Amino acid sequence: MAALLKEAMPRLRDFKPQALSNTLWALATLGHTDGAFMSVLLKEAAPRLRDFNPQELANTVWALAALDHAAGTLMSVLLQQAASMLLRFGAEELNQLFLCELWLKDQHSDVAVPALLAAACKRAWMEERDDPQPSPIQLVVLAAVRRLPGCSGAASEQATDDGLFIIDIAVQLPDGSKLAVEVDGPSHFLSSPLGRLNEATLLCNRMLKARGWVVSVPVMTGWVPHATQGQQTARDYLLSLGVGSF
Repeated sequence: MAALLKEAMPRLRDFKPQALSNTLWALATLGHTDGAFMSVLLKEAAPRLRDFNPQELANTVWALAALDHAAGTLMSVLLQQAASMLLRFGAEELNQLFLCELWLKDQHSDVAVPALLAAACKRAWMEERDDPQPSPIQLVVLAAVRRLPGCSGAASEQATDDGLFIIDIAVQLPDGSKLAVEVDGPSHFLSSPLGRLNEATLLCNRMLKARGWVVSVPVMTGWVPHATQGQQTARDYLLSLGVGSF
């Protein structure tokens, strides 16, 4: 990756807005941070933001949040530009922008999302969270979690206190700890066989942590072979992931 970025850096001045945005989005998706490369890329993007279309703008804003990259004044300019094209955004782009707004708030940033844009983003985000339904495997994991010490009150599809996130399996432990058990399948990971969580999932997990939740992720491909060997093996697997061990 380092060699590829080194090769690309002197060519960034020739990148069109789509290429600049896609490059930043790809780095965020892979969770790869390179300070020098990011600095040059954002310097090239800054004077051309008016040429970015809604998807390119939303991808750029989301990528900065996913990479935990404080862009300072540039972020303000990005959000003002986004507000100017509000009616051109679809639900997916509004959701990306909303995650950035939450990230800024969790970072206690001085950068604020313009009010009309913020309202539209929150409305789009909440519309996608109506009537969530647990998957069959989620219900199986829930039953196993409820058999663990201190976890009999585990609940499925529970909203965070602010109503912004839905937790697959929420456990309020006797010591006051709040445990979020996320039953994440292949789409949440970078590759198969499953390895590292992708940055979109990690960003949401960071936001759950900012809301006081400890996040544990029982990988589905790990759960199935353990669960088929019986309750004790399934129990040991969940305990190895930190579920019920507080």
